[in-house]
Order: sequence, then structure tokens, then C-alpha cells
Amino acid sequence: MEIIKKYGAGIWLSVIANEYGRNLSTIDTILKQKEAIKAATPSKDRDEIVAFCKSMGLVVDKDDINDLLEEHQEEITTDDVKELEAMQHNVVQEKFSSSSQVSAQRCVLEVTRYKKQLKEQVDSFVEQMVVRRELTDNFCFYQKDYDNINGAYAWARNTLNDHRKDKRPYLYTRETLEEAKTHDELWNSAQIQLVKEGKMHGFLRMYWAKKILEWTASPEEALANCIYLNDKYNLDGRDPNGYVGCMWSICGIHDQGWGERPIFGKIRYMNYDGCKRKFKIEAFVARYGGKKHKYVSPIKG
Repeated sequence: MEIIKKYGAGIWLSVIANEYGRNLSTIDTILKQKEAIKAATPSKDRDEIVAFCKSMGLVVDKDDINDLLEEHQEEITTDDVKELEAMQHNVVQEKFSSSSQVSAQRCVLEVTRYKKQLKEQVDSFVEQMVVRRELTDNFCFYQKDYDNINGAYAWARNTLNDHRKDKRPYLYTRETLEEAKTHDELWNSAQIQLVKEGKMHGFLRMYWAKKILEWTASPEEALANCIYLNDKYNLDGRDPNGYVGCMWSICGIHDQGWGERPIFGKIRYMNYDGCKRKFKIEAFVARYGGKKHKYVSPIKG
């Protein structure tokens, strides 16, 4: 029964399989049966549950069943487990490959062993670890200006320059941004997550970086602030993935031109309402505690 408990705690599918010496299909079978286990009445079906678990090679007794029935009234589904595993893969991928504790090749070789059982997750992992990683590595290796505006495409430099003097709705100093004291509780929560956990979701980092462009006096200052904060707090700081993430958001690297608008020009735009359509903002803000701060212009007079 420890397998089901560990799933509920978010332990990886592959890690559990290796720990118990079982293949992923066997683990998946156990997961599919857990709803029946949860619905069973202790007095009537306890023996049957024990017999089933033992047939799968698990060492359990009747006390385990009692604990399970009491503690797991709201089990997550198999799909939830696989989604959680995919998210964890992304975090660990960035953590280990960034700090050179394990090679990207070794990660891919290990993960592809499970492609038959988890094709979507494996394909996504390989896309990020191989394709995107190679793009960022090559950009930083061949582009000497990988961390400044001069490294952007001509169309991006031109459009940012065309809108250089556009009025900004807000202007924030680096210190205000670092302390998460803007008017935007979502942005502040993302910054708090970055400081506390060294990580934020890729979609949210795009929003985070693009707002720095919108709330800073110039594209150069915006990019410098973005790289400074990312280098200081993020797991991929001082790493090609970090530099290209900032350059993509502010300078359109590996992107295309979009409809022209103030400040951004043809750089892809993101806003609060777009985030609303992607995830539950209220839950994210409640988790990290970002607050709306009264705007105080840094310009005196």
C-alpha cells in the first residue's frame, strides 16, 4: 500500500517502479485498482484487497488496508499523477543539467526507456532537453551579444527602438521589482516564488519578463534587470537557458514579429487577462502572498 501513498505524495512514477522492482505497467494496474480499493468496505473486502496486493508482489497486511481506507478518501487519478510527474521532470531537468550534476544525454537515455508507457511526457521532456537546450546553447556560443540588445534580430532592435520613447504606464526601479512591490499581485507572487523556490513556470516567467519591459524606462534597462534577477534567483541563472529566456521575452529571440503596439512594438505581448485564461490566478496569489502595492513614481516632481 506504500505505492499508493507515495503516489499521493507526488513521488515519480519511474522512481516508485524502480524502488519496488516493478515495471510501469504493473504500477499503472495498481493505480487503476485503487478506486476499487478505496470504495471497499473493510469488513467485507479486506481479505480480497490483501490478496490482490500480494499478487502484485506487494507486502501488505490488514492494518495497511485500514490505514489506506482512513487516510486516502480523496485519491488523485492516474492522469493527475502523470501530469505531476511531467511537471517534476521539468524542474529536475533544469536543476540537474544547469548545475552539471548529470549530463543531458544521460537524462534523455534514462527517460526514453519509458516512452512506451509515457509517450507524451517523454516527447515533451526530449523536446526541452535536446531541441530547446541546443537552441539556447548554440545561441550563446555563437552570439557574442547573447545578453544584450545587440544580440537581437534586426527587426526586434528596430521595433524596440521605434517605441523607445513610448510612455510607460508604470516605472519601477530594480529594487522595487526585486522586493515584489509593484501594483500587480500576480507579478509580485511570481517574484516571491522565484526568490523562495528558485523557479517559476515557463509561461509565468514570460509574463514576468515582459512586464519588466513594460515597466522600465528602456529595453536595455529592462533586459539588464531581467537577467540580474534571473541570474541571482533562478536555477537556470548564468545558464544559456536563462539568458535566452530573457532574450526571448524582451527581444523576440527565436520568435517572430507580432501586431504592433505601444512599448513592445512587434515583440510578442502578454497581459494579466491572458494569464487568467491559462490558470487560476487567485490560487497562485494565495499560495505565494503577493500583494497589490500602491504605485509611487520613482521620478520626483
